Amino acid sequence: MAKTHCPHGHLFSFENTYIGKNGHRHCRACHRIRSRKDYRQHHPKEAPLAPIVRLLKKVEIQPGPALTGCWEWTGHRRQRNYGSIGIGRRGRVTAHRFVYEHTIGPIPEGLEIDHLCCNQSCVNPLHLEPVTHRENMRRYALTGRAKS
Repeated sequence: MAKTHCPHGHLFSFENTYIGKNGHRHCRACHRIRSRKDYRQHHPKEAPLAPIVRLLKKVEIQPGPALTGCWEWTGHRRQRNYGSIGIGRRGRVTAHRFVYEHTIGPIPEGLEIDHLCCNQSCVNPLHLEPVTHRENMRRYALTGRAKS
């Protein structure tokens, strides 16, 4: 059975109703109220969460003394199990690089981040170290994860 009133109690009459792009009926009275300046002042949109706050919601801290355990990334993962987070117009960046840059500082030119714990989904800044590509590959081979 079709509804005769909008959720706010306005009658769905011919003069007070328009059909949206999705084919649903909309109340003109409610639309006028929502589009007025005073409505927007009293009902502001929530500010988007800062990327670091969104990132921390996707981290599970493993137990250990003084937070020295791995901080497991539980959000979206790229290939090879690296965590990934969307940063507005910048696109997606790997979570471990983002955490390193926001907690320790910029990654020096020509260096990449190595996980000292050998866990690619870890974002604990204490487990991340900037190294050359050659050193990163040497350490990777020592862990036995490299293909022979």
